[in-house]
Amino acid sequence: MTGKARRHTILRSPYFVRQLGLGRALRTIGRFLAEPEELLEVPVPGSEGHVFVRGASSDRRCYSQVFMQQEYAIDYGFEPEVIIDGGANVGFAAVYFAERFPGARIVSVEPEESNFALLERNVAPYANVTPVRGALWWKKETLSFRDPDAAKWSFEVEAGEAAADAGIEAFTVPELLAMVGAEEAGLLKLDIEGAELGLLEHPESWKPQVRAMVVELHEYKQAGSDAAFEAVAADALSRRRVGENHYVRFR
Repeated sequence: MTGKARRHTILRSPYFVRQLGLGRALRTIGRFLAEPEELLEVPVPGSEGHVFVRGASSDRRCYSQVFMQQEYAIDYGFEPEVIIDGGANVGFAAVYFAERFPGARIVSVEPEESNFALLERNVAPYANVTPVRGALWWKKETLSFRDPDAAKWSFEVEAGEAAADAGIEAFTVPELLAMVGAEEAGLLKLDIEGAELGLLEHPESWKPQVRAMVVELHEYKQAGSDAAFEAVAADALSRRRVGENHYVRFR
């Protein structure tokens, strides 16, 4: 474990105790602080379930954000029947939503091969989660990774001349809804490392079929994301900032 990762785990230890209780928190922190194993099995708060975390990767920080710091523990104002999980990574958000909204149908979209393999494993106990290998996009086209050597949780996709060879399939919101036989997504979650700019600039491709959205903006990666978000949220029924996420309810 790097010094930075060790400091992050120690600084977040109060969250672990709050969510897991002292005993399970100490065991989980101990595993994170030990020499990295290839795959760690760690608990899901408030559940008998567990998820798998790659020892030497950004998975540990993502696990902490989703389950310990509870970054999606937002009062959405309703119970979504369908959730589109854009930028699913290894499935932690999908598992969180499946535990919180067991009646919801969840479509989790992830383009990177090793992330997707672990996503499938982590959501396997949840029949209401549909994993999809690809990228959430505003139109149908082939995409590529901007930096194939990026950290596991920060892959960016883009269109361009090189994309045809990379072969990352793009899926639109209407296509993903059709996979589960739905006409509307109660919640669209976006953590797609800058690719949200294209969606925000083309709201006609998804907004009519989305009741609410929670998005992490990446202005530092894609200039214009903040302004595009403000335009989309201008007619929102309600909106608020929760940690790194912006929650917007349209209706």
